[in-house]
Amino acid sequence: MTLTMNNRLLLAVAAIAALALTGCSKSYEHRRLDGDDPQVDQVRHLLQALREQDEEHLPGVVREQAAAGLTTAQEQALQAALSELAQAESVHLVRLDAFGDRVRRATFRRTNRGQSTDEAMLLIADADGRLRWAGPNG
Repeated sequence: MTLTMNNRLLLAVAAIAALALTGCSKSYEHRRLDGDDPQVDQVRHLLQALREQDEEHLPGVVREQAAAGLTTAQEQALQAALSELAQAESVHLVRLDAFGDRVRRATFRRTNRGQSTDEAMLLIADADGRLRWAGPNG
């Protein structure tokens, strides 16, 4: 009898977990955005604005482009990551992925001295759809 009650309890917990996960999955659905998507252009413009700045003015542009509500540590990590992208010999957007309505992950290929590295950055869409940097992803 105890074994049967334990099995039923486990099944009930598993069913609740499955329902919870299924219900949330649509709001964080993953999809790759193609080159014609307006948000791809937004990310390219954000990157271009960073790369056009000199070292002295770069922190101000990063603050303007950053998502609201970042902690000091998150702002510092964002500043460091975007500085690397801005100062690279070359950088281009490899892909942009959407996770739900607001979260985007941009993967960039950064090249310095012949060495290429892929880096992912997270962006958050404002209520008006404007993308803002949230921080490095990974």
